[in-house]
Amino acid sequence: MRLIYYQDLIQNLYYLQDFIPNLECTQEIIQDQIHQNHINRIQGHIQSLVFHIKHQINIFTRNQDLIQNPIFHIKQLVNIFTRTPVHIQNQTLHSKQLVNIFTRIQVLIQNLVLHSK
Repeated sequence: MRLIYYQDLIQNLYYLQDFIPNLECTQEIIQDQIHQNHINRIQGHIQSLVFHIKHQINIFTRNQDLIQNPIFHIKQLVNIFTRTPVHIQNQTLHSKQLVNIFTRIQVLIQNLVLHSK
């Protein structure tokens, strides 16, 4: 009984031995598939990197437009600030004129006071 069992076992081992090349071929296929999965994953990473780079380029080009607009606003502000000293000079001129008017009024009042005595 045991002899038959061992003979069957040996027969199965021979069968498995014949099957080894198929296993090796399957192992190569699996390794190729793993390699392909790595390649696919790397390609996915590259595609996402390209997408992010394009997205950043879009943001940068939009920001350039936004940057040009503030430059325009800054130029307008510079114009306002260059005009402002002129306004300030005009104000000082007006205030000097006002001071002159007030000093004249004071003189007039003093004269009136003197004449009233």
